[in-house]
Amino acid sequence: MVLVDTGSSADILFKITLDIMEINLSEIMEIPIPLVGFSGEATVTLGSINLAVKAGSITKVIEFLVIDLPTSYNAIVGTPWLNSMQEIPSTYNMCLKFSTPHGIETIWGDRKVLQVCFSAELK
Repeated sequence: MVLVDTGSSADILFKITLDIMEINLSEIMEIPIPLVGFSGEATVTLGSINLAVKAGSITKVIEFLVIDLPTSYNAIVGTPWLNSMQEIPSTYNMCLKFSTPHGIETIWGDRKVLQVCFSAELK
């Protein structure tokens, strides 16, 4: 599950996601960067990694900051990804709209998955 966070200034991938994808940690460019979360807590990244991300029919290579924290998400995509895709997010409708060479595409979120993730993050 991927969280689309319109307030995030970074695209974040969690170490556990790299483990699940069987991507060797040696592929991370080890440049630790401090991140400050919503509540003001600071975390230092393990570095960054470039990965191809497919959204609908569009694939783009995105630089993710890698962190090693527990989470119920695989990744958090923020304004860098949204801007690169020229996406228009709608939190009310839980969807993303973006232009493609073939017209406008829409990706819909899942309210049930959202509730499960939200509950897990509160624990």
